[in-house]
Amino acid sequence: FVRFLWEEKELKEWNPEKFPEKFTVTVQLAPCIHELLKSGVRVSYISGEAVDYHMEASPAQLVGIQDLREAIAGSKKIRATAVSLITNSGKSLWHSQPFDLCDLGCDDSITVCIRDPELCAQGQHEIMCFSNNGYNDQICIHCGSESYMEGRMREPRRHGWS
Repeated sequence: FVRFLWEEKELKEWNPEKFPEKFTVTVQLAPCIHELLKSGVRVSYISGEAVDYHMEASPAQLVGIQDLREAIAGSKKIRATAVSLITNSGKSLWHSQPFDLCDLGCDDSITVCIRDPELCAQGQHEIMCFSNNGYNDQICIHCGSESYMEGRMREPRRHGWS
């Protein structure tokens, strides 16, 4: 994935009349998912369990965000639309924004949230606590708004508390 930037704005069309006589264009390459995995970006489920991203596809086939969603969905035998990917900085990843991957480094992670609203229709909500700046939100990961999960850290389990 390649894009061209001029004055920090993406050039979607080339029109020489808009540019000064001399100018600089920046070329930005979005990394592929398999490159991020090699660099140390971790992918794990919201429960903390690591995702086996080798699944049926080889890691080299994981190019874009949608490839990762489809590989996870295929291993779980669900539709890719039920798989949400959220970075540790709280940004939701969508296939339409491949340059969101530019913000990820070797110490970052991608959290996978499997959403199944049918469980909620049966009364089986899966409530988790997310915290942000001292505020705690109880959210069902299946039917709750993703915006409540974005930008928040999952509250750690408390052992020995009643």
